[in-house]
Amino acid sequence: MAWEEWESLKAQAAERRSTQMQLNQADGGGGGGGSSDLVVRRDDLGAVGHEAYILWDNLRAVP
Repeated sequence: MAWEEWESLKAQAAERRSTQMQLNQADGGGGGGGSSDLVVRRDDLGAVGHEAYILWDNLRAVP
């Protein structure tokens, strides 16, 4: 691997890390804080999981 290629890969990795950090902080203050529009409760997840299972079971039965 040429030195220029190595430097280019390092720069790309640094850019990805920077972008990821910006996305993580986009909610107004870091992980889990701030006011967010998405609220999920365990009951909601259970209902979604149940519907997904029914869909999977119905698709499995299709020849």
